[in-house]
Amino acid sequence: MVDRMDELRGECSDIEMGEPSRGFMAAFFEEVNGVKAALCTMAASVARIEALQSESLTATSAEEGKAAAKQLQEESGGMNVLAKKVRAQLKAMDAANKLFAKKNPGASEARIRTNMHATLSRKFVESMAEYQEVQARFKSKHRERMARQYRMVQPSISQEEIDAALDGGGQEEVFSQTVLQGPGHAQARQELSDIQERRRDIDKLVPPDTSIAELHQLFLDMSVLVEAQGELLDQVEYTVAQSVDYTGRAVDELRSAAYYQAQARKKCCCVVVTLLIVVGVVVLTLYFRYVAPDGGDGDGDGEGGDEE
Repeated sequence: MVDRMDELRGECSDIEMGEPSRGFMAAFFEEVNGVKAALCTMAASVARIEALQSESLTATSAEEGKAAAKQLQEESGGMNVLAKKVRAQLKAMDAANKLFAKKNPGASEARIRTNMHATLSRKFVESMAEYQEVQARFKSKHRERMARQYRMVQPSISQEEIDAALDGGGQEEVFSQTVLQGPGHAQARQELSDIQERRRDIDKLVPPDTSIAELHQLFLDMSVLVEAQGELLDQVEYTVAQSVDYTGRAVDELRSAAYYQAQARKKCCCVVVTLLIVVGVVVLTLYFRYVAPDGGDGDGDGEGGDEE
């Protein structure tokens, strides 16, 4: 049990409570932090309930049993109230998320809200499943312990008589009369009285079938909600995968476009250089064919005139 409590402290220490953020989705994340804190309280409460149940079942005196029973009753009551509160918070959060998604179709914030709510719902379901299992184990161990005590008082008692005595319905009184009619009835009376008093104390802690059914219904409600959100998350995951695929294709196409653009620039540069060379050759050819000879003839005529 100490290891379990250390584990819970480690999990809950990861929650950053601090000042609520004033940035993106501040109000929503403040609500999320509140639910996370409640879930940690629930997990710690389940661990304490299990420890108190063990103390109650192993108590060696009536005083110890009553003390453990009182603490266990208070802890279980607080746990039930908190569980209903968290369920109401998660249902309200789910309704708000659906309304937000309806008003803002395709918004990334809607997906964030859905994912966070699904995570919290799963943790709540896990906590309730553990609580339900702890309560069921306690009820089973309680019956086993009472059966052993009845056999100590009346070794010849049958399992059917034990079940009848434990289930009530007037059969316990019949069993009591049977025990008291046997040998050593004075001692048996005292032992039986102690057993019955002990049973009444523990019966206050054993969750009745209606309480377990209520816990089971609460568990089912949240399980259905988580399953529905799981389908939505699968769709979101598929959409994200498709987006990643399309993004990868777009990157490849951009790379191809960049390559072709570079090739086009190279070809354009080659064409420009080729044109410049051609133009240069043409210009030089025309220059040497027409301009240069005319310049040479002019110089010759000038020299002949001076000699005359």
